[in-house]
Amino acid sequence: TDCCVRHTSYDAFLRGFEVVVATDATAVFQPLSEEAAEARQQRALEYLRTFYGVRVVSSADLLGEAGAAPTDPGRAAAAAEQR
Repeated sequence: TDCCVRHTSYDAFLRGFEVVVATDATAVFQPLSEEAAEARQQRALEYLRTFYGVRVVSSADLLGEAGAAPTDPGRAAAAAEQR
């Protein structure tokens, strides 16, 4: 998240794309720091939100948006009403 996803997000941001990152489908490379991986992951996600306007979601929520069954019952009801 703090390297590859960050640079890819920047590239997409410069081209005007909306960037969405699935929190549970990304990771940090642990050997780069003595800081705990979870703390680095959270810091990296916050950087993406702050500087590139990235929308950070879970992979389940992202799949729900793509047409799979939403994980939140309220969202499922809202999706059903839109159909």
